[in-house]
Amino acid sequence: MIGPFLFGEDARYFGLMRITLMRHGETDLNALNVWQGHSVGELSDLGKDQVRKAADRIDPSAYDVVVASDLTRTVQSAELLGLPFEVDPAWREIDVGNWSGRTYREMAESEPDVMAAIMRGDDVVIGGGESFGQLSERVLEAFSRLAARIGDDGSALVVTHGGSILSLVADHWNISRGFDAPVIAPTNTSFTTFEHDFGSWKLNRYNDGSHLGLLHGQAADYARGGSSILTFVRHGETEANVRQVWQGQGDWGLNDHGRLQALALAGLFLPTGPIYASPSGRAAQTAATLDGHGVIHVDGLMEIAMGRWEGLEVEAVKAGWADHFERTFSGGEDLKRGETGENVAELMVRLRNTVDEIMVGHPSEHVTFVSHGSAIRSFVVSVLGGANREFRNTGIVPNTGLTHVVLTDGRYRLADYGVAPHLEALG
Repeated sequence: MIGPFLFGEDARYFGLMRITLMRHGETDLNALNVWQGHSVGELSDLGKDQVRKAADRIDPSAYDVVVASDLTRTVQSAELLGLPFEVDPAWREIDVGNWSGRTYREMAESEPDVMAAIMRGDDVVIGGGESFGQLSERVLEAFSRLAARIGDDGSALVVTHGGSILSLVADHWNISRGFDAPVIAPTNTSFTTFEHDFGSWKLNRYNDGSHLGLLHGQAADYARGGSSILTFVRHGETEANVRQVWQGQGDWGLNDHGRLQALALAGLFLPTGPIYASPSGRAAQTAATLDGHGVIHVDGLMEIAMGRWEGLEVEAVKAGWADHFERTFSGGEDLKRGETGENVAELMVRLRNTVDEIMVGHPSEHVTFVSHGSAIRSFVVSVLGGANREFRNTGIVPNTGLTHVVLTDGRYRLADYGVAPHLEALG
C-alpha cells in the first residue's frame, strides 16, 4: 500500500516517482460548452486568473520536468505558471474532427445516436477525429515515456486537457470514459497525481482545484442545484502513523502534529451540516476540532479490522506473516487482514451500507464523515464500481485530507479525492 501523502521534496526522499497532471485554464469556448478538440482556443481572463491561483500552489523545485500539450490553451497555461517547459503534442485533447467549434447541445440534436454513445463511453470516432480508445493509446504511451524518462525518484508536471486526464484515470480505475462516468470531469487548472510505489501506480489525488474553492466546477453546480454533498475527512496524524503501526480499530489518539493538522483543516473547512464520525479516538478528536458539539459517532465508519496485526509495526507483520502479507499486497488476493480481521470486500459493504443509511435522512444536505484511510478509500471504490484491484490502485488520503462525493438522482459521483491544501502550508 502507498504510504502517507508526500509533498515536494519529501516524495523524492522516499524514492517515489510522481506525475501530476494539470488541466489548462478556462477558455471562452469552455464557458460556451463548445467542443474544442485540436482547435485553437485561448485562455479567457477567468482562465488566466485560475492559472495564477494554481501557480501559487506549485513549488518550482518539486518537478524535474514540466511538459505541456502544444495547443494554445495549454501553452498559455504553462507560460503563466512561470516554469521552464517543453511541448509534446501527444498530450493533446481528443481530436473531435468536424465537431470542433460546435456546441454540445447542437451535436446532441444533430447526431443524437453518436452523442448517446459518447455519454455511455462507447468507443466511437468523434466527428471523423479520434475515438476514446485512440486517445487512451496516445496518452498512455506519452505517460509511459515520461515515467521512463524521470526514473524511480523523479517528478513531472504535465499541463494537458480534461479528456486526456480523464482517459488516464478511466484506464487506471477501470471506469467509463464517457460523460456518464462515476467521476466528475476535471475542473480547469485542477491537479491529478499518480505516484509509483511498491511496483505499481497509485492514483493519490484527483481533481484538486481547491485553489478555486473546496467545491468547484461541476461539483459546485450540483451543490447549487440542490444535490447532496458528502465530504469525507481522514483523521489527523497519530504516533502509529509515524511508526508505521497497523492501527485498525485500535483507539489511537492524535499526536501533536495531528492536532495541528486538524486545526489547519478547521481553518479551511467549516461543516455546514451534520458530522458523523468513527468512534476511534483519532477520528473522534479530528471531528471534535471541526465541531465541538453535535458529532454523531457511528461504528460503521471505523477503519478496517486488522485482526492479529493490530498494534504491530509493518516490518513485524512482514516477518511474522510473510506468505499472507505477500499474497495480500503483492499477489492481489483479498484475504482477511491479520487472519481474523476484515477483507476489502467486507469493508466496502460495511462502509457503503453505513453511508447509504445515513444519507437517507439527509436529502439535499452537506454531510461530513470523519473516518480512516482504508475506510474512505473503500467507499470511493464502491462509487467507482470497483473491487480489490481498484482499492490497491488507489492511494491513501493524507491525514486530514478531504474527498468530496456528489449524490444526485440517487447516484453517487466522485468529485475529488485526496485534497489537502492546508497541509501544503504546514509542510
